[in-house]
Amino acid sequence: MPLSGIGSYPPTMQEFINHWTQVNASLGATPLLLRGAYALANFSTDRTNIVNAINAVIAIDNIKQTASGNLDWLKFSIRQRPIQFRKVVEAMLQGTGYINALPVAPSFSAVESRFVDPLEEMRQLWVTINADTTVPGFTPPITLAGSYAVATFTTDLTALRITFVTAKNANEQSTLARKQRDVLLKPAEQRMKQYRELIQGRFDPTSPFVQSLPSITPLPGSTPEPVEFLGHWNKPEGLAKFTWEVSNNSKLDYYEVRACVGSTYRVANEFSVSGPLRGILKYDTKQGLTTAGAKAVFRVYVVLTTGNERGSNNVLVERS
Repeated sequence: MPLSGIGSYPPTMQEFINHWTQVNASLGATPLLLRGAYALANFSTDRTNIVNAINAVIAIDNIKQTASGNLDWLKFSIRQRPIQFRKVVEAMLQGTGYINALPVAPSFSAVESRFVDPLEEMRQLWVTINADTTVPGFTPPITLAGSYAVATFTTDLTALRITFVTAKNANEQSTLARKQRDVLLKPAEQRMKQYRELIQGRFDPTSPFVQSLPSITPLPGSTPEPVEFLGHWNKPEGLAKFTWEVSNNSKLDYYEVRACVGSTYRVANEFSVSGPLRGILKYDTKQGLTTAGAKAVFRVYVVLTTGNERGSNNVLVERS
């Protein structure tokens, strides 16, 4: 199959490995080497490294998504407390200087410092108020809804700080994993080009080895029409279930389900979920949806015998 995205590198490279193996069998004691004494074993190792790098990105993206979800939940929960705190202080300590010292609840989308700093100001003010026994008609300590005390707020604020760091680290690791993956791709593509050129130079045009050379780019031809794609999370089965309409393209070779972890589909980040599906119009999976609340976006591709392909509409699935 021609190269069409990151997920296509392993299967395309495997086609070259299969072809190279046959060529070496015909050459006997003098196996085919590319520039720099680069052998089939080197190319096989490079493929393994790319597979591992692709899988590493998928794994860290799952961690990143989990950390992001945990952070959003903590932010949502703790953000209610400044609102409640303000109401209690305004009701119980009206006419005191504490009213002017009340912090405003941070914006949900605020960066870490702008989100956490008002909460720390609130914590310190809460401790101060709890220690003040001089206000007429007021008996400390202050508690919020659900008997929520400053000690619990302190614990929650500490957890929030830790989760901010965890989410930031996961995001940085995701970026690094992508760079480590992407740096492997161009050399592999160059080796495949070298291999094609060498085969065409070493063998006659009518040779089976030339005639069966794997492609790197699609053959001339039109891009197929996309098919309609439907899917949802089936909680009883613990699977995402997908169906799609049939493609009527006369050059249809197979369908392939691909995905991106998270809520956004980027071709640069897509990975193969299903592999080639021939004569099949449905597929079930939980790949990319490893934990409750995890999200992934899926597409089904129509792939032609020429290597031309077209992705369907996006389907966002959230695991419940």
